[in-house]
Amino acid sequence: MASAAGGFQGTPRVCIIGAGAAGLTTLKQLKDVGITNVECFEKERDVGGIFNYGTHKNGVYDNAVLTISNYLMAFSDMPPQGHRYHWHHSEYKEYLHEYAHRFDLVRHVSFETAVLSVEGEPGRWHVVVQGSSGEIVDKGFYDAVAICSGAHQAVNQPSFPGLETFTGKVIHSSEYKNNKSFAGKDCVVVGLGESGADVVREISEVASSTVLALRSFPYLIPRLARPFHKNPRGCPSDAFTSHLRHDLLLVPICHYRRLKHLLSRIMCTLAALLF
Repeated sequence: MASAAGGFQGTPRVCIIGAGAAGLTTLKQLKDVGITNVECFEKERDVGGIFNYGTHKNGVYDNAVLTISNYLMAFSDMPPQGHRYHWHHSEYKEYLHEYAHRFDLVRHVSFETAVLSVEGEPGRWHVVVQGSSGEIVDKGFYDAVAICSGAHQAVNQPSFPGLETFTGKVIHSSEYKNNKSFAGKDCVVVGLGESGADVVREISEVASSTVLALRSFPYLIPRLARPFHKNPRGCPSDAFTSHLRHDLLLVPICHYRRLKHLLSRIMCTLAALLF
């Protein structure tokens, strides 16, 4: 148990913050190595993290589709069934819900419970939480804490000269749900990350005018590649690009028996993206 539990004496007590994708798989992996004294705290009413859709909260927008296809997005201990495609956010939420119940993870999760503080030192962490009714509870000490609250909790909204006197509406993409409120308006979208690419396309369909402001132009790859398959929905391009990155960056050129093999990989990827 000492080696499986990372050097702890006896069975460690572990706290997990967040029951999204990261929190669920952390809980599952701990149980797999025999660590069962685990408590997970989730501020929402269900598992799913940022994929818990709600019009009252930040998170996914109505038409959000994952940028990674289902077979690459899924956990290896519960692969998806059927063809390869990009899940809608509601489908991924269903997948996480099934994952949590299949591996009996839900009984370890305290929902509608926010973690207020974590203090201490390695091997001895003091945790205080707040329940759904507002009561503050001292949970005592844990041997380890896994922070799985995600990378998108804090809003990064830049400040521009003149923004304080601008009379129009300014929102961050985390608040965006759909394009209805932008109909007939002159709009500016700042940035072209994954959410920005979706937002600018949706807004441009209904706005009077739409301007996209970029600091640097990213390398754009279409979600779907259409040759070499029979699926009418198209084949996700990451089925090709993930292999190409591996071949070019991680595999030494001397490992290829023939240069033809490497060139074949590159040509298939380019063909998938261009046609």
